Amino acid sequence: MAYHQFICAKHYAWIEQHPCAAFERIKNMSRHAQALLAKQSYDEALPYLGTVFETLEALFDLRVESPQLTNELTSSAIMLAQAYSQLNAPLKANEILLRLYNKLQGALAAEQHYASKMVFYRHCANSLLQAKDEVCSSLNEAYTEASKQSQEFPVYSSVLH
Repeated sequence: MAYHQFICAKHYAWIEQHPCAAFERIKNMSRHAQALLAKQSYDEALPYLGTVFETLEALFDLRVESPQLTNELTSSAIMLAQAYSQLNAPLKANEILLRLYNKLQGALAAEQHYASKMVFYRHCANSLLQAKDEVCSSLNEAYTEASKQSQEFPVYSSVLH
């Protein structure tokens, strides 16, 4: 079982036993998280987004076959990464996107004989790469800004000793 930050082992077991019910339950949570994102309440949205992502990821790992599931999983990863990025945690955002990207690459390798699935998985993987590029761009901008500020206010090593 993968490491989960937002769902506990008990809930993961429930997801395994009730995959259809789990998918239905996270729909409302996802809508609530999207509303919080729209209000830029990233810190409030984070636990909802994380729970949605990890629940959908668990369902994907259980091989629940559904294009809707894969689409929702991709969207939830991007929204979770967006929230992390807005909360100045771009490395965590990048980790989420790469985690799902690698899962999709594994699914692509396993589903080579299903052309329609491969096209869909590639589309989702490309969406994740685009989101990753945006996160990296934000990280680069933050680094550039921090570098400018440190040049404006230099810290001399002699002061630190």
